[in-house]
Amino acid sequence: MNLMLAYKALAAVLAVAVAIAGMGGGVVLAAETLPGDFLYPVKLLSEDVKLALTPDPAGRAELEMAFVALRVQEMAQLAQQGQEVPQAVVTRMARLMEQVMMEIAKAGPDDVPPLLLGVMERTRVHQQVLEGAATGCSAQTQTRLQEASQVMERTRLSAENDPQFLEYQHQYQYEGAPGPHGEISPPPQGAGQQTQEQNQEQTQEQTQEQNQEQTQEQTQEQTQEQTQEQNQEQTQEQTQEQTQEQNQEQTQEQNQEQTQEQNQDQTQEQYQHGQEGAPGPDGEQSPPSGDEPQPNGTQQQGSNSDKGH
Repeated sequence: MNLMLAYKALAAVLAVAVAIAGMGGGVVLAAETLPGDFLYPVKLLSEDVKLALTPDPAGRAELEMAFVALRVQEMAQLAQQGQEVPQAVVTRMARLMEQVMMEIAKAGPDDVPPLLLGVMERTRVHQQVLEGAATGCSAQTQTRLQEASQVMERTRLSAENDPQFLEYQHQYQYEGAPGPHGEISPPPQGAGQQTQEQNQEQTQEQTQEQNQEQTQEQTQEQTQEQTQEQNQEQTQEQTQEQTQEQNQEQTQEQNQEQTQEQNQDQTQEQYQHGQEGAPGPDGEQSPPSGDEPQPNGTQQQGSNSDKGH
């Protein structure tokens, strides 16, 4: 039975090799295609064949990371061209990232540290590319790019954790691989403690940042409200001062007008009283001036007196 399975596996590999050889230049042409192009499925098929022909876990991890970089480039090019990023591209990239971590967990002890270091460095670069491509895109494309960036962030944090816990998480827990005696292995001693501590620290930092942002927003709102109140008070004070000044000016003008009218009336009364003998303000008779003739009665009395002498 084992021999028959080996022959079948060999036949499948040979069939795939023949198919690739038959495609020839088609694979080369498909290498530059983007999602939605006619030869793009050929590009994905060639990637799957390369992975199937790579037996080493470390080699498969490196190959899958290269394919992840291709997916990131494809999404960036689509965003720059104003095209929508298909959800299938993001899903395939996320699956490749999971497979990378699983292959690293299977790799030898000497291969794990450099592989994890490469994952951390590449995911940072991929995040920068995705964030830069999200500028000026449609809302749907920005959502897809943000989802891909979050996948990079989670993978980077996982790569920074304890390698022993990584091995347990991806090999035993995800794949259900048996332990040395056939049982499902428990997590190694001390594994995961660093992960929990880092997660707690990250949660605390995020909480502090959120609290600081909320405090700043509240402070800004309070400052704006106080500024508005002060402006309103200043405006009211200025309005009141202007109103008082206007009232004072109007009152002064009215008083001046009244004074002028009274002076004119008094002047007219005095003129009439001095020139025409009109009664004064208290009803008395104004005395005549020296140039005016004496009344007739006074002249007659003087003449009679002269006659008597």
